[in-house]
Amino acid sequence: MKLLTLLAPFAAVSGSAGSLLVMTKAVASFIKLYLLLLFLRVLLSWFPTFTWWDQQPWLALRQVTDPYLKLFSGLVPPLLGTIDLTPLVGFFILQFLAGFLVTGTADDMFW
Repeated sequence: MKLLTLLAPFAAVSGSAGSLLVMTKAVASFIKLYLLLLFLRVLLSWFPTFTWWDQQPWLALRQVTDPYLKLFSGLVPPLLGTIDLTPLVGFFILQFLAGFLVTGTADDMFW
């Protein structure tokens, strides 16, 4: 089934299927932006000499991304005792969700 047919009752409430499509694409775009912020946060955590975490805009970056990353802490044991792979779980889930929202709204997704 198409994603739009699964969400058709919600489309009737919101006004039309076109507005549902716009909302779905907006959520997918937000997820992609959040993935970019997560990538920047993880990349900066690899540099132990980066000491500006208590200054703006880095403090805001931590406040936005750390709650999501803490959801997955402890799920995957550290590699070689020091390399934390839990952000990969978070990236995978968000990538899957964004991909599903974008391709789920295409007409040729399912037959």
